[in-house]
Parts: sequence; C-alpha cells; structure tokens
Amino acid sequence: MKANPEEELDQTVKIYEGASLTVKGAVAADHASLVEEVTFKFFIDGKPNTDTDKTIAMSEGVKDASGAVTVTHTLTAPVVPDDKDSYVLDYHVFYKVKNKSGDTEPRESLAVKKFEVVPRTAQLKVTLDADGTALANFQFRVLQGGHQVGGIQSTFALDTANAKGDTVPAGSAEFNLDLKPGFTIVQASPCEITEQTVVTGRKREAKGNIKFRAVFITPKHGTVKQYVNEPLESYGQTGKGTGVVITAGVEGDEDRAIKIGSEKTKVHFRVTFGPDDSEPVAKSKRSDTDFPTKVVKVKDDDTTATIDEKTANQKYEGNVTLKGGTGSFKVQLGVAGGDTCLIEIAGSDKFLTDTNVLPDQTLKFQNWRRLHYELMVADIMRDRVVSSENGSLHDLNHSTLRRLENLGKQLFIEFMHDGTQIFSSMESAGQGTLLRRKFLGLPTTAEDEPAYVLTGRNWRELPDGQTWLEKHPGKTLYMTPCDSMLQWRKDTKEPAAATKDYNGSFTTATGSVDIAGSFSGKFMPYSGDDGADGITQIELTADITKDDSCCKYTAALKIDEDRSNRLLPDAPASVPETYCVLATAALGSGSETISLMVNFAGGADSAAPFTATISGPDQTRLTEFFNNMYDAMAADVKGTKGAMTTKLLGGSDTGKQEDACFKAVKDFLNTKFDACKKDLVFHPGLDESGNPRTATFQLLDVTDGLKSTINEWHYVLPEANIIDGTPGPGSYVGATKTADVCPVKVEFSVQAHVEAAGMAEGKLLAWVPAPPKGDVNLVRFILTSLSKIKDDKGIAHGHSSGNPGDCLDTAETLCDACVNFGRSRRLEVIP
Repeated sequence: MKANPEEELDQTVKIYEGASLTVKGAVAADHASLVEEVTFKFFIDGKPNTDTDKTIAMSEGVKDASGAVTVTHTLTAPVVPDDKDSYVLDYHVFYKVKNKSGDTEPRESLAVKKFEVVPRTAQLKVTLDADGTALANFQFRVLQGGHQVGGIQSTFALDTANAKGDTVPAGSAEFNLDLKPGFTIVQASPCEITEQTVVTGRKREAKGNIKFRAVFITPKHGTVKQYVNEPLESYGQTGKGTGVVITAGVEGDEDRAIKIGSEKTKVHFRVTFGPDDSEPVAKSKRSDTDFPTKVVKVKDDDTTATIDEKTANQKYEGNVTLKGGTGSFKVQLGVAGGDTCLIEIAGSDKFLTDTNVLPDQTLKFQNWRRLHYELMVADIMRDRVVSSENGSLHDLNHSTLRRLENLGKQLFIEFMHDGTQIFSSMESAGQGTLLRRKFLGLPTTAEDEPAYVLTGRNWRELPDGQTWLEKHPGKTLYMTPCDSMLQWRKDTKEPAAATKDYNGSFTTATGSVDIAGSFSGKFMPYSGDDGADGITQIELTADITKDDSCCKYTAALKIDEDRSNRLLPDAPASVPETYCVLATAALGSGSETISLMVNFAGGADSAAPFTATISGPDQTRLTEFFNNMYDAMAADVKGTKGAMTTKLLGGSDTGKQEDACFKAVKDFLNTKFDACKKDLVFHPGLDESGNPRTATFQLLDVTDGLKSTINEWHYVLPEANIIDGTPGPGSYVGATKTADVCPVKVEFSVQAHVEAAGMAEGKLLAWVPAPPKGDVNLVRFILTSLSKIKDDKGIAHGHSSGNPGDCLDTAETLCDACVNFGRSRRLEVIP
C-alpha cells in the first residue's frame, strides 16, 4: 500500500490557494480484500488540519485488471492566511486493515508529495505619513524573485469590491501574484514609502507620501503672448481673452492608467502680477475693478481651490486639489498692454513656506493687444506710401512700417495689415480732392502735376466706388494717406475762428485777397463744412447811390397838357359822339414831330357820357407812338440826365367823362415808360429802381483758378450777370465814383484752413506721409484714434491742452505719459 505511488519522493510542488489537488491511496491486489477504508489526513506547515481530512471506503475505489484498487480524493487548497506569504501542505494516508483475528488496525503510509501553497492575490494598505489617513492613488511596484509582477499598482481612491465581493477599503490596493512564495513592495516615483509597518504576510501596510512634480496641463509652461482685447476663446488657453483658466496636474499622469492626481493631491501655486517697478517696463497704473489683475476660482462654488490674496492685484498664493486628476484656477490678466502674470507651481507642500524649494514649472503671460489696419491709397501716391516687390502690392513702406512696429513694442500692440486698396484718383477722387501741387506750394515736376488733398469736408468720406474690406470690424484702423491735409479751424484749438466774415471793396475787375494774411489761414476751394465752397455767398454791391454827386438823377416822363376845349385845329365841333385826345412829341432837336389821335366814342344820345376805355386798335397805335418816341429820345435823356417829354391836347370836361378819357391816355403812356425806364438809368451800378446793383456769386464763378494759391485767392468779376444779362460788377467797377464806374463792396464768409499733418477720429485716420515727419505723425494719429475710446480707467496722456503724441512735435520718441496712456487703453472696440 502506498500514497500516489507514481510520484517521486521529496518533490515539492507549488500551487495557488484554491487550486484543486487530487491525492491517491493505492492497495495492491493481494491486499485489497484486507483493507476496509482509506483515510487522507492533511497537514499545514506540519500541523494537522482536520477540516480537510477525508475517509473513503474501499468500495469507492477503482479496481484495475490486476485486482489492485486506487482510492482518490480531490481537495481545494485552503486560503493562505493574511499573516503568511505561503504554507506547505502535505498529507498522510491511513488504511484500515483486517487481521486474521477479525480485528482491524490502522496502517499509515507517509505522503511522498509536498505542496507549497501561495496566495493568488495580496493587498497593501497605505496611510498618509502626516495624519494617518488613507492615501489614495499611492503607486508602487510588486517584486517576486527579483522581478516585477504586473504593472505599477495604485491604491484605491474609494472603497472597492474585489472579485470575491469583499471590500477593499480606500487607500488600499489588491494585486495578483505569481506562483512564487513571498513578495516585496517597492515605491514607484513620485510616491515615497516612509515606513513599512507590516512587512510579511499577504496583507502589508505602509506609511507614505506622494511626492510629485507639478506640471501645467493647459496652457503649457513657458511664456505666452496673451491678446487681451480679443474675445475669450477656449477659456483663454489659446492666447485670447482677459481671463485664463489654469489647469495643473502631476507629471507623468498622462501616461498612467491610474493617476496620481486625486482629491488627496494638491498643487501649490504662487501668482505674481507685474512687471515689478524695478523692471524696464513697470506694471500699468490702471486701476479697474471691472478688469482687475486677480486670481479667482473657476466657479464661485468651487471647493477644490484655496486662494490667499497677499497683495491686492499683485500677489496671490494658494493650492488646488487634483480631484479627477487635475485642478484648475483662473487668473484675470486685466486689459493693460505689457502687464505680466507669473505663475509658479510645485507639488511640494513646502513650496510656499520654504524659499529653498523651487517651483516645478513656471508659466508667464504678457498682455498684448492686436489691432488691424487697412490702407486706401490714391494711385498718384502709391510709390510714396507702400512698398512694392516684384510688382506685387505690399504693406507700408519700410521706414513707416518700422515706426509702426516700434510703436507696437512700446504700447504692446501688434499691428496687423489687412490689405491695401489702390484707387484711380482721376475716376474716384471727389470734387476738389485733386489740386495742382503748384497751387499747394508742393514740389512739382510739371505745371499740372496733381496732388491728392483731404480736407475737413471730405476726409471722412471714401472715394467714389470704394469700400473698406472690414475683415475685423471694431478692431481696425482705416488709414488714408494724402499729399496735403487742410483742416477747418473748428477742428483746431481755435473753434471760434472757424468761419469769419470779410468786408471790403474791390476797385478792379481782377485782383486777389490775401487769405493767409487776413485770416491767419489757408484758401481752399470745395471745403466748406456744409459741403460747399470754402468761401461762401460772395455778395457784391455797387458802392454808389442815385444821390451821389456824379449821378443825382431819376429818369422821368414829362407830359405837358392842353385842355383848351378843342380837339384838332380842323376838328368839326358838330360831332358830339366822339371825344379826341391828341398826343404829340417833338423828336430829336424838334425838327420832326409825331402825333396820334385817340378817339373815345359816346352813346347815341348826345347827353350820354363817353367811355373812358382805349380801344384795341388805339392801344396798338398808342404803343407804336410811344416806342417811336422812346427810341428817338432815350439816348439824349441818358446823356443829358433830362426827361422824356410829350404833349397831350384835349377838350375840357363837360361832365361826360372827358377828364377820365384824358387820364386814360396819360396813364397808358406812364405805364409804358415805367416798364422800360430802367434802360434810362445813367449809371451801370444802379438798377432800374435807382438802387445799387447787388449780386450773389458762387466761388467758382469768380475765381481765377490758374493764379489762386493756397495762401491767396484771385478773383475775376463778371461783366454781366449770367441769369438776366444785367450789368455785372466787372463792367462798372472802378477806384472812384464817376458816371461810368464805382467801387464794388464785397462781403463773404471765409472758412480758412490750417495745414495739418493729418487728422484722426476713432477708427478713421488720414495723414500726410511726406518726410521728414510723416512716419512720426502716423504714430500721433494712431494715439489720437485710441483717445476716442471712452475709457475712464485709462491713464491720462499728459498733454492737458492737446492730444496724445504731441510730445513728438519736438522729440523722436513718445514721452512716458503717452506710453502709459497707450498701454492702459482698452482696445476691444475702436468707435
């Protein structure tokens, strides 16, 4: 009889706990009838384990062909105790044998096979060294026989059920083992085991810390150019917006299946807003509660971040719990250009208290703003304004572009060129926009070389048919260069001098007015603030009256009357039905006389009154009589300043309306004379009523365009009025009052102009790029554009009675006040 007779002696087999183990008891054929039962007794580490003993009757065995019987038993290897790394399992086989006497006795057969049982799983419990609380996400490695088993292990963050349904508490880890006895726990970076309190058995315990290197998840560490005037994008993490959500984590966590970062893990941070006063560019003095420089929680109810304000708007410290693997807080960067924000983070809890502990990573923001600009360039200015390479249109010429870039560096503004449009000045420039360079006093190579001129009237308007691209509305400066810029006085420091009245006298038909000397300004046609001329409503009045000694005369018709009760020398007095009026006039020297009989008929009854109405045929004949008389006498009347004379003869009144008939002829002649007596006025400066002639002219009607210059207006008085052909001031103007000429009084309003280097109003900007100050002045007008932004938190530019950039009148670089002004302006929208 023997146990597992096929096994070799003293061979130990390693098995897992819970493995199925089959043991055998064999009885030879010649002893089979003597054995009643077989008992298997098991021993763990040499000590009986009665819970696993088993007795089996021989009748349950298996008999082979020879008559031998084998009894088998299958056992599940018991679980390795918590305090052991493994145990040795062996067994003894006992046979119950009948003697010849009929009694039975046990006979023992020692086992020939030993089993070393090892656990399938083990556990590690880790507590925080500082306070003994469960330490989640603590990472470690398991070694067996000098080799790592499985990957990096990690303690659970929460109570977790294992495969058997048992609960593995938070801060503990359960892991599989190889078929080897014993194992070793080794810390995995950045975790640290400070003490292994239970070092044997399948359930180990240790104290530890998680020492890790903190890293920026988004944005990444380094230096970031943050455009704070751009709309917020992706929580500010792509470089746009005034606020940035900072997300930190643990270095290497991105490659770990189980993250170090947890609610037990904190990243400590320090945030410093600057630059410091000792640096070349100090922090802006802008104080703005709406846009502060500050560290805040991502959400008001966020419990993961703790923030301590050390110095308001400048220094902050705190920590953020890495719940879910990462933690976040928010930095508000303000809106001032050039301001910085330095963020330092570390995993060490000594970072904020020990100056010897350096940050794991740093992240620095510098505030910038981005402004765009477009150019609208007249073709005649192209070569003077923009650069050209291989025939392609490019940006501003190199010197101007360098000046713009330098300004951007001072104010922390990145100027972006959105496009240049070249337009035909001949086709698109409005009235008065193209003037001769000679008129403006500009250098010229030809008599008629044109210049592109902008004035207070047209500088805000686009050339005909042109539009801006407007790729970035609200953040674009629209620039129009010009050869000359003339602004109204009302746009200067002397707004009361915008329009002045001129009163004087012209004594010659052609002459000039010294605009520069008289009005301390420049002459510019087509530049009135109402869209009309710069000199408006030119009122000309003859400086003479009918009472002046040279022309005291009023033309008149003198009618002599004879009512001697006779009609004609040979008229029959026996015709009572007709009343006659005889009109006569001596023509010329009296050698010729014309006459006309006008008849008034009465009724059939001799007592009826006459009808005091001149008949149609008599009106025609009487008109012819007057015309002949006028034609013959007009010249003498003008020359002698006399009167035109005629004579009417008729009978006296008998009560039959003879007076009314006589008056009808007289009134008819006076009416005719009144209608044409204007032609008898003796002085061309007086109208038909004897009043001084007046006329209103537009600038173009009386301007000598070839002689006029920006400083001097040359006029030409017309000989006749265009509308009615009456004498114009040019036909009678003279230095003294005579019968033929007189001075002409002139009145007009002048909108004198001041030559300017350009103008700016919000997003619209025009400037004269001519050297030597063209590039410098562009800087000034950009600053003026920015000053139109309503921003009561901005820093004053320092020129209390002027505009930002006025310091460039005498300097090549901006003063500190102007730089501070430019840095402090909010640039979200340019009006």
